[in-house]
Amino acid sequence: VRLGCAGRAASSYRIVAWDALSVSVEWRAEGGEGGGGEAALYRAPLVRGMPYATVSYGSGACRAPLVEFLHGSILSLNGQAAAAGRLEASGTRFEVRLDTGVRWLLYASQPLSLATSGAATLEAAGGGGG
Repeated sequence: VRLGCAGRAASSYRIVAWDALSVSVEWRAEGGEGGGGEAALYRAPLVRGMPYATVSYGSGACRAPLVEFLHGSILSLNGQAAAAGRLEASGTRFEVRLDTGVRWLLYASQPLSLATSGAATLEAAGGGGG
């Protein structure tokens, strides 16, 4: 899985916190508020053996978060079959099934709308953090 922001690539990352068992990484992009410096796009704590990942998107820096599945195409989103064309769903819980048999559960802290933008990419319509 690759995380990102539609139309805005991360240009750098930095370690913002760490301890004996974990590290928190922040991905940044050029052109922060007012067009200068860098803006935080998203942050994630990484822990060895973690069964799930949590990603926090920076407020305002990433208008349209996206998730790209690197090993498989999206078969369904919340039960809607991809054969129906573009898939869209709204809420805070999303179930994604891939053609490899893998099932992903995605959760957002605030309601948002997701839509497919390619065979293996989900993009938040209108953006928002989560």
